[in-house]
Amino acid sequence: MPVRLVAFDLDGTFLDHGSVPAAASVEAVRELLERGIHVAACSGRSIRRSLQALASCPEVAERLYLCGYNGGVTVGPATGARRPVFHVFRLTRELVADIAGYAAALDLNLVYCRCDDAGDRLDEEYRFRRSVDGQVSAADWRGPGYELDPELIERIRQGEWAPPPKVMLFVPPDSSAQIAAELERRFGLQAYIAWADPQLLEIMPAGVDKGVALARLARFLDVPLEQTLAIGDGHNDLPMLRQAGRGLLMDSAAAPVRAVARQAGIRLVPAGAAQDFARALRQYAL
Repeated sequence: MPVRLVAFDLDGTFLDHGSVPAAASVEAVRELLERGIHVAACSGRSIRRSLQALASCPEVAERLYLCGYNGGVTVGPATGARRPVFHVFRLTRELVADIAGYAAALDLNLVYCRCDDAGDRLDEEYRFRRSVDGQVSAADWRGPGYELDPELIERIRQGEWAPPPKVMLFVPPDSSAQIAAELERRFGLQAYIAWADPQLLEIMPAGVDKGVALARLARFLDVPLEQTLAIGDGHNDLPMLRQAGRGLLMDSAAAPVRAVARQAGIRLVPAGAAQDFARALRQYAL
């Protein structure tokens, strides 16, 4: 069956390690769009951060659907300066306060992904309680939209902002599995916990992931899931790759992610050169 909807991850898939898309990748996505295939960038990033990563190809970016916060927020292609907001799923205020207390007790750096409704747009900002300098996961967290806030825990307890679609915790690499398991035990019925980088755990509302976002978007576009293709490289991409008619995992993915993908029947594709993403799209979607 012809592919009518393609969804791809950003970091480690469409973007290189400098958070820039290769020219070959941009051209392949442009070809999809020119053939009338719907295309969505599905990332753990906020919508704002997704657009920052796509700034080098604005003529392509404006035609994409954007799924941010690991499926917590989806917006449509640009119409003028605006993008229609399809959905925003939020953590509960009580759960965020509990997570903030957990972060304070373990002295972890907490990131509050503020996403407030500003009428005709989303007002987004990442607020973190301690400096992220030296953190590989946050190498590009600079400028407007990123705010160091030593009083973050107290502001959360006071309910200063609307509940966010996602919070994140920086964790020591040698403790990430243990902390992820503890979060699952404590909050698993209320939250979905994932990561693109094991040093940065991401916590979203239960029932929210990239796979759910793909299914909702396919239903909105009247595209059967059998006619969808998804490509990614991280743990947080697995729900999307399982949901799609054809899921592709870049073989640069971490070994545990590759193992899960093989068990799920997800195909691995090469990821050693700048043109590999484009080659995979042309092989399986064009």
